[in-house]
Amino acid sequence: MPDTPRSYYAPSIPQTVGVSFGEFMPPEYSGEPFDIVVACDLGRAIYGFRDGAVAWSKHFPASWPRALDVFEGLMFYGDGMNIVVGNPQTGFVHRTYPMPAVVNAIKVTRFGSVVYVTVCFDINGANSVRVYRWQDFALSQFFSNSHVAKHPRGAYCYAGWVFVADTFGHRVYAVDMASGAMRNSTMVYYPNTIEPISSDKVRICAEHENRVFVWDYYPTDSREMELCAPVLPYSDITATRDQIIAQEWRTATGDYSPQKSACAMEYAGPVTLYSPNSATMTPHGLLVADTDNHRVILVRNGAIVASISGFNNPTTAVMS
Repeated sequence: MPDTPRSYYAPSIPQTVGVSFGEFMPPEYSGEPFDIVVACDLGRAIYGFRDGAVAWSKHFPASWPRALDVFEGLMFYGDGMNIVVGNPQTGFVHRTYPMPAVVNAIKVTRFGSVVYVTVCFDINGANSVRVYRWQDFALSQFFSNSHVAKHPRGAYCYAGWVFVADTFGHRVYAVDMASGAMRNSTMVYYPNTIEPISSDKVRICAEHENRVFVWDYYPTDSREMELCAPVLPYSDITATRDQIIAQEWRTATGDYSPQKSACAMEYAGPVTLYSPNSATMTPHGLLVADTDNHRVILVRNGAIVASISGFNNPTTAVMS
């Protein structure tokens, strides 16, 4: 059995084991150099990379940084019950905004001339997702989601709709902001980040489905796989949340106690996912926080073109 195992999801229990806090060794970058920002909740740190090297880092002994986005040259991240806005190239802080609860996720989008900041709070219930308008460094609340979301870790506003990753409720759903009505939903086994592709399509990072896929919520209610662990049942896009829950214990393997999933890099190879927490499409490929492999990867045409290893539980990665 390896010395000092890092945290990983043990599918036979099922739960995450080996949890520790703080940094591991300094992250190691390989492959094509890019400017990337990474938030690590168990590592309690955010790292900024420029040209493939660490340019700055921030440490959060009292909070678990997860919420992170970069929009039009500004970085938005969560520090406990605050949203911080800064420079993603230097880490310099411009503004701090107090929020009503711990911030789980931030997604900044523009529709027309309006910029929206959608915030997920670490709340189990209604109003855990709220949309703010952003203008001249001012945030003003625009919409509050009256539908229950259990500790949501992803949401965004687009074209009059709010899309919500109801993480611990195991679903993604769409809300019409004009009426407040929920219009469609799909079951997902721990959805984390979600992002818009179009008014009809949503990119979903499904943590315990070990995959990233596109949900065409209207009119077909269909799914298209973008990246997954090369392990059944996760690699079968038709496998439902309930089927994965029923079968995941079969993937437990290896010289660990309890056993890891066969999705782990040492068993599945480098092009895999093990409990990913974020995925975003960039001009250079799909950028994924491959959380239980403790790395961030950039995948293009089915190959890893950049990788950063050595993180303690990377949860969100974005390009800056």
